[in-house]
Amino acid sequence: MRKARVGLLVAMSFVLAFTLVLSGGCSSSSNNDDTGPGPGATLSSIAVTAAGSSTKMSQTNQLTATGTYSDATTKDLTATATWSSSDTAVATIAATGLATGVAAGSTTITATSGAVSGTRNLTVDPYYTVTLYMASEGGGHIGVYPAVIDPLNTTTPIQITEASVTKIQLQGGPSSLSKIVLHDVRLDEAANRVYYSQFLRTNPTDSITPTTGTGHVGYVDLALPNTASTNNSTDALIDIDAVGANTIAYALDNIGIVDAGTVSSNPRSFKILYCASGQNADYFFPMSMSFPPYIDSIPKSLITNGNHITLADIKRTYISQIDDSMNMDVHSVNTTSIVSHEGDLLPLDGPGGLGLPPLAFIHGATSKDGLKMYLSTNVMSGLTLTVNTAGEFRTYLLNTSDVISGSVTTNVVLASGTISGLTPTAAKDGSVAYRASFTPDGKYILQAGSDRMLMLDAASPTLQVLVDTKKGPNADANFGSGKTGVENHDVTYTPDSKYAILAQRYVDAAGQMKISGVQLYDIATKKFIGGISNTCGLSACHAPDTSMARPTCGIVGKFQ
Repeated sequence: MRKARVGLLVAMSFVLAFTLVLSGGCSSSSNNDDTGPGPGATLSSIAVTAAGSSTKMSQTNQLTATGTYSDATTKDLTATATWSSSDTAVATIAATGLATGVAAGSTTITATSGAVSGTRNLTVDPYYTVTLYMASEGGGHIGVYPAVIDPLNTTTPIQITEASVTKIQLQGGPSSLSKIVLHDVRLDEAANRVYYSQFLRTNPTDSITPTTGTGHVGYVDLALPNTASTNNSTDALIDIDAVGANTIAYALDNIGIVDAGTVSSNPRSFKILYCASGQNADYFFPMSMSFPPYIDSIPKSLITNGNHITLADIKRTYISQIDDSMNMDVHSVNTTSIVSHEGDLLPLDGPGGLGLPPLAFIHGATSKDGLKMYLSTNVMSGLTLTVNTAGEFRTYLLNTSDVISGSVTTNVVLASGTISGLTPTAAKDGSVAYRASFTPDGKYILQAGSDRMLMLDAASPTLQVLVDTKKGPNADANFGSGKTGVENHDVTYTPDSKYAILAQRYVDAAGQMKISGVQLYDIATKKFIGGISNTCGLSACHAPDTSMARPTCGIVGKFQ
């Protein structure tokens, strides 16, 4: 019996000793494992970690909060901590610790538990997801280019998802789509539409001689499927010949506004050559590069399928109403007279005229809020069929409301300027004022100039040129990837006004426009980033009018 008791005590001692050993081992390892604090332990600090120190706009980064306690134990607090971002305009943070990049910049992410907090800086790199809509000059379609823009990629910052490239075939026009000329597109973000203007020609191989006197305005509803085979565009007809174009031309001939006979013989005269446009919530403003140039104010409510819009339905503003150097302030255009602000009938050019420079090839844009309208014209070397510019642009800033009401005179011009010292188009790679755009913040106007791009100060009374990419302190040899024969035709922007996307063209040695593309410009550094990303070299952009190697003109971007 005594021996049994001794054996039991020995066994119990062995078990106790073994248990203490195991207990000691567990206690020692608990300092390194995430088993949580022991009794009475308090939270000392929180460490916030992430997969990386930066994330990209519109992309996510999962952050983790780890608490360390007074007994040296740790615990994952990600799900229970309260998360916050010091700048939600840069990045937001969910209750789960998932950060989402909103805009380029830096923010501080904080995780809080009780009275203890931990922080981590998070940098959001610029990165944009966009669908680019580009007007294809021939073939009556809009090219659709899904793309990502990564400004930190200094080689190819604009990467087009080629497998997803498609086109929207527009309505309107004759059976031969090669007779349709589409120069411009504008994005109405609120209505989720892309508005467009186009004109018709009788010669499929001539892009600037429409003798039909007709045009089309319309829009594409981006909420509906739009492809080459599924058409959800809405199209209305503009026909000026039916409502007095010949009468207006006759009146101008009679008073010598241009040389006798020039109006009737020049295919550009009084025809619709829509090449640029602006918009606000209620109006679409296609701009005609004819002689003389003009802007049409068209209520968007009239743009319905098959509607025939006449001059009686719209307001038309001629550039001669705006440019004071032409001594013209048109109060009436009728069958008898054009009255200047002095009350005289004033000729523009030609024998017996004042010798004033003809202005043509009007382009322009409206500000994002639609309140301001910018216009540019080219001083021409003569009233010729070709684009024969003299190396000088005229620029104007107007209230859009004055254009709509038809009350535009030289007295209501908000700002105006002259950009001289440019390259006449008689020289290779000459300067032409093409389309332009305001930055979304309204600070700048970027003017496509064919052989260059110009950045203007939108607040300057003279619309001061801040950047000329071809000359001056901000000249950039990387314009067009440094290649000869590249033309800049339009500009659009990232929503934060930090980067511009230029629509560029390649012109071959024979003068044929073969390929188009896009190039990124950093507005802050005033430098181009990387080279041109090819767009119109893709077969989807050229079809169905492959014989003309269709280039692109206008461009807009819908950003996600």
